[in-house]
Amino acid sequence: MQFDVAQLLTEPIGTTRWFQIQENAVPLQGVGDVWLQGGIQLTRTDSGIWAFSDIKVSRPTVCSRCLEDCIQVLTISLDQQYLEKLTVRMHSTPLPFDSDEDRLDLGADLTLDISEVVRQGIESSSPIKFLCQESCSGLCSNCGINLNESRCNCKMNHSDPRWAPLDRILSSMKTGS
Repeated sequence: MQFDVAQLLTEPIGTTRWFQIQENAVPLQGVGDVWLQGGIQLTRTDSGIWAFSDIKVSRPTVCSRCLEDCIQVLTISLDQQYLEKLTVRMHSTPLPFDSDEDRLDLGADLTLDISEVVRQGIESSSPIKFLCQESCSGLCSNCGINLNESRCNCKMNHSDPRWAPLDRILSSMKTGS
């Protein structure tokens, strides 16, 4: 997910380039393999490159309720400024430009890498508990059968024993005793 912006940096401020993104099985640290699709607009600014994009991300995951493998699809919005690393020369000694930890710099080879921004977007956009479908029934807590595929025949008493006195009163009211 790198773009060569050397030519764009030599052009006037406001110059724009469009790139199509279609990448399969891109490994991202902490996220795993992802599939990316979309487009990215790169615009020359006075201090670097502004990147704007909506990227559709697909990745394999597991449903939190039924534990079945499924595909999570997210849309990551990218709106980021990448700055040129500047070097100031004083008395023929190069002084590095001060670096801010949150700042995104272009690579020394004048490439723009969106991998980290995409990884952070996935991490921040992913739900804590992903479901294969909104109406996922999950697994039976007694026999472990996937309730999306079939019904179990478990006869479980789901009531809490602390409610037993109230259950007796309700039963007697229903029977009329």
